[in-house]
Amino acid sequence: MTVFYGVQSVLWATRADNLVQDDVRQHVFWAFRFVDEGLFPQDWIADYYQSVAPIGYQAVYWLAAKLGIDPLWFSKLLPVGLGLLTTVLAWRVMIRLLPVPGVAWLGCALLNQALWLEDDLVSATPRAFAAPLMLAIVLGMLERSPLWCFGVIVLSGLFYPMVAVLAAAALAVGLLRRWWIARQGGPTLDRRDWALAIGGICCAIGVLLPEVLSSSPFGPVISLAQAQALPEFNVVGQDYGRSFFFHPNPLIYWLFGPRSGFLSIGFLPPVTIAALSLPWMLRRADRFYLSQSLSARIATLGDWLWGGLGLFLLAHATLFRLYLPNRYGYVPLRVVLPLAAALVLGLWLDRAYRRGQRCASEKSSARNQRSPFWIATLSVLCLSIVVPMMPNLAVSAQLQMEGRMGALYEFLQKQPKDTLTVSLSKEADFIPILARRSVLSSREFALPYHWGYYRVLRERIEDTIRAQYSDDLAEVKAFLQKYGVDFWLLEPWSLTADDLQDNVWLQQFQPLIQTLEIELKQGRSPVLLQTIAPCSVLENKRLQLLDAQCILRLSSGA
Repeated sequence: MTVFYGVQSVLWATRADNLVQDDVRQHVFWAFRFVDEGLFPQDWIADYYQSVAPIGYQAVYWLAAKLGIDPLWFSKLLPVGLGLLTTVLAWRVMIRLLPVPGVAWLGCALLNQALWLEDDLVSATPRAFAAPLMLAIVLGMLERSPLWCFGVIVLSGLFYPMVAVLAAAALAVGLLRRWWIARQGGPTLDRRDWALAIGGICCAIGVLLPEVLSSSPFGPVISLAQAQALPEFNVVGQDYGRSFFFHPNPLIYWLFGPRSGFLSIGFLPPVTIAALSLPWMLRRADRFYLSQSLSARIATLGDWLWGGLGLFLLAHATLFRLYLPNRYGYVPLRVVLPLAAALVLGLWLDRAYRRGQRCASEKSSARNQRSPFWIATLSVLCLSIVVPMMPNLAVSAQLQMEGRMGALYEFLQKQPKDTLTVSLSKEADFIPILARRSVLSSREFALPYHWGYYRVLRERIEDTIRAQYSDDLAEVKAFLQKYGVDFWLLEPWSLTADDLQDNVWLQQFQPLIQTLEIELKQGRSPVLLQTIAPCSVLENKRLQLLDAQCILRLSSGA
C-alpha cells in the first residue's frame, strides 16, 4: 500500500513543470546552498529557515545534494522512503501488540491512509519524520530495549525535536502509571522500567539542551502579549491572520483550532473512530477471546496520548516557548488512532466470527441469518480501505502548488546569484524554490514565531507597501537603494483601493493599509504604474517584472 500511495504521490507531484509542495517552498529552498554555495548570499530569509532546520534534517539534504540529487526532486522522492520505513515499523509494532498478521496489515493500511491523505509525509519537511520516529520509539518501549529507545530519541532530537519531547513525556507517564499500579498491589516496578524511563528522559534532555541554551540572531520567541497584539494571530476582517491562533470561541480554541486545538488532527480514515472503544474492550477482555493475545504493554499507546495532552496544556501555559500546542496532540493521535482502530476491529471481528461458529453448530439456519451481517461488515471495511485509494482522493490533500510563471523563473536563474526581487504578489512565494534567487519578503515566509526574524521581515513588508502605493518617485528610489533591489514583480491590477481591501494578508498591516485605502479612494495614483512602459523586462496578463536600475534612472518629470 505504501508503494501504491507513493507512486501516485510522485506521479502527481511530477505531472507538470514547476509543481512544488506547499511547505517545501518554505523549508527546502535553502538546501540549494548545498548544490551551489553561492546561492542566497546574505539572505535573511534563507539564513533563518536553515537555522531552524534540525541538524539531522539538514544532513539528509546535504547528502542528497552531494550524490547529485536536486533538492526539489529529492523532496518528491523522500516521502516514499519514509513511508516504507513507517510501514515496516508499524508492522513490527502491531505484531508486538497483537501477533495476528491480518490485524497488523489492517493497522498498516489505516496508518498509510492517514499519512498519505494529508500533507505531512509528502512535505518532506522535518515533520515528515514524526511518524517513523515515534513508531521506532514505541517499538523500543514495547520491547523494553534501552539502547534502541535511547538511540531513536537522540535521532528524534536531530530530525524532529518534538518527538523527543513527546517520548520523554510518554516515558514519564508510563513510569507513573506502573508506579501507581504497584501501589495498588499490582506488579512492582523493576530496574528495566526505571532505566528505560530515566535514561530516555535524560537522552531527550541531553539532545535538546544545546538548542535551548544556544542563542540565535533570530530570537527571541514571540511572547504571548506580542502575539495577542498582532493581527497575524487573530481574526482579520472576515478572515484569519497568517498564523491565526486566538479564536473567540473557547470550544474551537481548545479543541479544533488549527494551531491551538488538541483535536485538530486533519483527515483520518472514518473507520478509525473505532479506536475510541479500545479502553472499553480492555476492561471487558473476558468477552473477546483474542484479547488474551494482546501485549501486556498495550497501555504504552495511551502513555503517548496522555503525555501529549500534558505537553499540550504546558504549551498553552507557556505560549509560545514550546511552539504550537496543537502539535502535541496532532503527532500522537495520528499514529495511535489508526493502530488502535485496527486492534478494535480485529477483536470485534474475531468475537463475531466465533459467535457465528457457535450458532452455526447449534442451528443450521443460523448461518443464513448471519450472512447479511458479514456482507455488511466486510462491505464497510472494504469501502473504508478501497475508496481512499482512488487516485483523485489519495493526492487531493497533498497541497501540490504550481508556479505559473515559468518564464520568470528561467529569466531570474540567468541573473547573478545575488539578485534580489521585491514583490507583494503570491508569485513571490515560488521564486526562491523555483528560480533559486532571493526575495525581500513574501507571505509564505512571514511566520512570526521568532520576533527577531519577524521584526525585520515585517519592516521590509511595510516598506514595500509604502513604496508600491507611493505617488512619489523619490520615495520609490530610496526604497530600492535601501535594500539593493534588482527587480520588482508587480501586479498592476492590484493597485486600487478595492483590491487592497480584499487582500487578507496585507490587511494585517494596519493602520498603514487603512491610510493607503483612504488616499487611493481620494485619487492617489501609484507612481509605479508610470514605470511599467519604460522598465518592464518581462510580462504576462497578470504580472510585470520591472528593472530596478531602470526605475532609478527615471527622472521625476519623465
